[in-house]
Amino acid sequence: MILIYLNAFTGIFVIERKLYAVRRHFDKKYDSLNDMFPGFRRTDCKKWSRWKFYPGAMTILIPRIVLITFLVLLGWAGLCLLLCCHDMKKPLGTCHRVTVRGFYKFILCLVMFLYGGCFTTVYEQNVDYSKWLGGEFSSVDARKSDKASMIVCNHMGWMEILSLMTGPLHPGFTPKKELSKIPVLYGLTRALQSIYVNRAGTPE
Repeated sequence: MILIYLNAFTGIFVIERKLYAVRRHFDKKYDSLNDMFPGFRRTDCKKWSRWKFYPGAMTILIPRIVLITFLVLLGWAGLCLLLCCHDMKKPLGTCHRVTVRGFYKFILCLVMFLYGGCFTTVYEQNVDYSKWLGGEFSSVDARKSDKASMIVCNHMGWMEILSLMTGPLHPGFTPKKELSKIPVLYGLTRALQSIYVNRAGTPE
């Protein structure tokens, strides 16, 4: 019984911390800031309610965090073994690229098995992005092509990143440079030949 109460209390604490960290997305006093940067506005924040978050936070949130931590450590350990003899200052060869991509797909399949679900690849052409870029942008369409030289996107969670890693495009990534200082996450992103960039702006 103590573990059940502890799990519930910890889950609520984590949710409240996260809601406080992202308060600018749903607090009306930040509307002027959102109007200045419409491209960074979250369109789903009106659906955020504590009564929707609390049941999951009090039951499955903490076990899921433990499970995700285990999967991240498993991924890091597997990549260390796969790339133990490779000079990371040089590009990955075909064999290493195939094995890294296959290992990430294995991790994703494991996640899908544990959480329930499946994944597939869907191509969309002639997509109008203006509704996500803000009202002042004119219609911006995707090219009529199955290939892309660059994908510019944001993500709401780590599942999107895993999905991109295992997709047919197999892109490189430009994560923020802070990730290069985090031991386990650095190993996961380094295996993708990532280029770390400074995403911080000026004080203005």
